[in-house]
Amino acid sequence: MDLKILHTADLHLSRDKPSTLAALDEILKVAKKNKVNILTIGGDLFDRATDAEELRVEMREKFSKDDFKIIAIPGNHDTNVYREGLDFGKNFIPITDEPFGTYPLENINLVGIPYLEELNQNILEQLKNEIKTDKINILLLHCTLDIGFSLNDFGDEIKYCPISKSKLERLNYDYILAGHFHTKTDIIKINEKSTFIYPGSPTSITTKELGKRKAILIDLAKNEIKEITLNTFYHDKLTTTVIPNKEDETISEIKRWLSKQDITDGNIEVTINGFIGKNEIEYRELIDNLNENVIFNHLYKNISQILNDPLFVKFKTKLEESDYVNKEAIENIVLEAASKVLVGD
Repeated sequence: MDLKILHTADLHLSRDKPSTLAALDEILKVAKKNKVNILTIGGDLFDRATDAEELRVEMREKFSKDDFKIIAIPGNHDTNVYREGLDFGKNFIPITDEPFGTYPLENINLVGIPYLEELNQNILEQLKNEIKTDKINILLLHCTLDIGFSLNDFGDEIKYCPISKSKLERLNYDYILAGHFHTKTDIIKINEKSTFIYPGSPTSITTKELGKRKAILIDLAKNEIKEITLNTFYHDKLTTTVIPNKEDETISEIKRWLSKQDITDGNIEVTINGFIGKNEIEYRELIDNLNENVIFNHLYKNISQILNDPLFVKFKTKLEESDYVNKEAIENIVLEAASKVLVGD
């Protein structure tokens, strides 16, 4: 069996957000390059029903030209967009049967659940009975896995269709390909047999979704799961603290971090807290010159706030009166500690 699946979710396609349309083009390009048989979409392909209506003709062309099938389920944003008789492309197969539907393949049992607010016990029992022991069983759903994620992990979403790891263990599907979780890619072993996959949004929908975006390639013949980094728009940010006499080290840290970013595709932001012993204007210019396309937030202050603090003045007087040999090193240690305390580190 030579069968590959590329999994994505939460594109939130909208004409108002060109980066989402570009992300779809990238996903289709990656699917074609990797010669997949199926592209699965775990819900929220469209941001709103009106977007699906506006973009349907355009999608019809995109979803008709490649050799692979595109199997999608509705998410909470596009629950009722795949009405009977609407054409999204000859390769596009929405699973809309309730409470779930199947897509027949020779060696795969693919079960898709259109978005539900709750997977009750009755549905869970039906899903368990849908297992085919002679096939690879794949479950496609849009859900909140209750396994320690916070509300921030879902972009602007809230918890929809909650399901626990223990319930998924009892279902015992080989792969659970999910959507709804935006912030990052997560591949979670439910048990020795079952693997749960959140691909994360393929482009940053909000500033909470940090870092290069990904899709998941599953090679069923080799039983391999691979993260594919996408060339799509993304947000990323660095927050660092500068301390007196180590200003150059902070600049080197920022340079190293920026060298790993794709500035052309990203909205990159760097925030610098702390205190410096240098001229504030000159230090700002040094940082701003690192890259003109990066947003730099200059929140540091000159060290005079520390030097004029009564406790430091008293410490400095005592240090000068002492017999310590390396007074400068001791002063630097205290300055560093004071800087961290004042910025809350």
